[in-house]
Amino acid sequence: MNAKDIIVTGASRGIGRAIGAKLAAAGHRVIAIARNESLLRELAEETGCYFISADLSDPEQIRRIAERIAEKKNGIDTLIHCAGIATVGTLDEYSLESWQEIMEINLTAPFFLTQVLLPFINKSGHILFINSTAGLQTFPEWGAYCVSKFGLKALADTLRAELKGKSIRVTSLYPASTDTDIHNTLPYNWNRKKMLTVENVANAVVYCVEQPDNVSIKSIELENFTGTF
Repeated sequence: MNAKDIIVTGASRGIGRAIGAKLAAAGHRVIAIARNESLLRELAEETGCYFISADLSDPEQIRRIAERIAEKKNGIDTLIHCAGIATVGTLDEYSLESWQEIMEINLTAPFFLTQVLLPFINKSGHILFINSTAGLQTFPEWGAYCVSKFGLKALADTLRAELKGKSIRVTSLYPASTDTDIHNTLPYNWNRKKMLTVENVANAVVYCVEQPDNVSIKSIELENFTGTF
């Protein structure tokens, strides 16, 4: 297996952190991106990965990421979008500010980061979107989140069609409920033992990343065998 240069966003915690750690353990050169510099530094000390602290809701900070990547002479092989937020509420009460925030992080940031990094993605490169089962079906009180994830699916599907001629593959992963800290902030009492683990999702990502260049995995749906929740 050839080591790849891989960017992982949302890498300071949860699924993103597990992905970064698994890929680094597999021998890949990982650049971890997130807002929390102290958590990124911990990941770097544990795995040997590089990191860039950035707020992906700020276009200027995204441009600075591109400037850092431009300094690399060998470009990047894989871009993994994992950064995201989840806030809930019925649409008749959901604030405009919350709507704009979730769209900025979950949809606009992946679009713009992809756009500015495309010149540095190597031939036979790969872009992966960590989406959600909420990108395939809707749930009450999750309307804004679902809209952002349905949009992310459309973004990935469009990119797949547009980038085929450049030999860049695009994959979407759709995990069902996954046991992460995000559930500490949500007003539900779900049985987290019935959820996927972050390692389940990270293992699927490693599988996708390590496929040969002639293999295109368009999408993978994952859920705990007990069901969505």
